[in-house]
Amino acid sequence: MISFVDMVTIASGGVTICGLPITYFIAKRNALIAEKQHVENFIDSMSKKDVLRVNIDDEVLAAVIKSLENIIQETDTLSTQTSDNSIKDIAYNLRLMINTEVRKMYDLDEKLVKDRYEIYKSLQKVRLNCAKILAFLCASFEIEIKDPDFKNFVLNYAIRPR
Repeated sequence: MISFVDMVTIASGGVTICGLPITYFIAKRNALIAEKQHVENFIDSMSKKDVLRVNIDDEVLAAVIKSLENIIQETDTLSTQTSDNSIKDIAYNLRLMINTEVRKMYDLDEKLVKDRYEIYKSLQKVRLNCAKILAFLCASFEIEIKDPDFKNFVLNYAIRPR
C-alpha cells in the first residue's frame, strides 16, 4: 500500500507553491532539517482546525471567522519561527489568501441564501489552498499526518479537488 507521503509526493510532482517547485524543498531537505519541527507543529495545529473539515451546514459564520483568524495566527507563528525565506513566503501567501476571504465574510449575512453561497465559496477556497499547501509541505519534509480524517481532507482537496 502506498503511504500518504509517497502519494502526496507523486501528486505534487509538478506543483509549485509561491513559484517554488517541490523539488526545491526535496533538494534542500537536509539543510532544512531544523525547519521540519516548525512545519510539523504547524501541520499538527492545522489538523485540529475543524473549520477545514466540518460540513458548511454545521458552521456558524462567527465561528468560521474566528477559526480562520486562528489559522492566520498559526501561520504567523510558523513565519516567525522559521528562518527559511521560502517557508516564510508560503506562510505569507497562505495568510494573505485567508485574510482576503475573511474580510469578504465580514460583510455577509448567513441568513441570506446568496450570502451562504458566498460563505461556502470562500470557505472552499480556503480549504483547497490550505490542503494544497499542507500536501506540499508534507511531501517536502516527509511528514506523515497522524489524524486519518485530516489525512483524508488533505488528499481529497489537494489531490482530488472537489
